[in-house]
Amino acid sequence: MKRGYVFLMEVTPEVTRTVGVQSKVGSPDPIFNGATYLDRMAIMCERLRDDGLYDMSWALGVMRDPVGYLEPRITVNWDRFKSDLRGAFS
Repeated sequence: MKRGYVFLMEVTPEVTRTVGVQSKVGSPDPIFNGATYLDRMAIMCERLRDDGLYDMSWALGVMRDPVGYLEPRITVNWDRFKSDLRGAFS
């Protein structure tokens, strides 16, 4: 059985603004420092796939007005998801 993960996030000013990292326990992963929430979503999707929790993942930001979408990282975009999906059934 193959597993896929699709994460949709609405693109708003709040999710495209860079944010800091704070942790009360341990030290936070520096890759998240200064990243937007859209960036963090894509990083999480990469890690879900790369760590083997899912076989494929797709990170997608969707916009209401005008209607559209964006893919924050090429490593978890539609083309990669499609390629991984095709490979799962070959």
